[in-house]
Amino acid sequence: MSRPVKSEMISVALTVADLERATRFYCEGLGFEEMQTLVIGNELAHMAGVEGEFRLLERFIRCGDTLINLLHAEIPRIAQTMSAPRAGTLGLSHIVVRVDDLENALARVVEFGGVVHEDSRSHHDNPGVGRTDIINCSDPDGNRIEMLTLPDSVKTWLETPKAAG
Repeated sequence: MSRPVKSEMISVALTVADLERATRFYCEGLGFEEMQTLVIGNELAHMAGVEGEFRLLERFIRCGDTLINLLHAEIPRIAQTMSAPRAGTLGLSHIVVRVDDLENALARVVEFGGVVHEDSRSHHDNPGVGRTDIINCSDPDGNRIEMLTLPDSVKTWLETPKAAG
């Protein structure tokens, strides 16, 4: 049996049709604070299940210890539907879990009845803040989990309010 995983739930991602409207709703309406926005291109298209051109805006907002990634695909446009939330739909996209040992964590996903989606394995090099290794998994019920390693420098950057960074 593998050893326990040291992990930390770091955020929940929501796919939204209108990034500014969603930012206003959560920040002005519910008291979240706007943090950083990433522009993600073709390098991660395969993780989103997209073939061809891909451009995603990922805006981080927080309230206390709760961090939400608001995802808005500019290319391709996402159909506005409230059906089973997965890639290409509005609603909950996936949960994100930071782990200290990715391979051990993946072994435990399988050990406890989940699925590792090896074809999604990727990384994102963030200039000035470091590299993140990423892979998608599913729990036994099929809920999507993005498992990743995250250097402290990236975590610090993510936690920097918009006005300061």
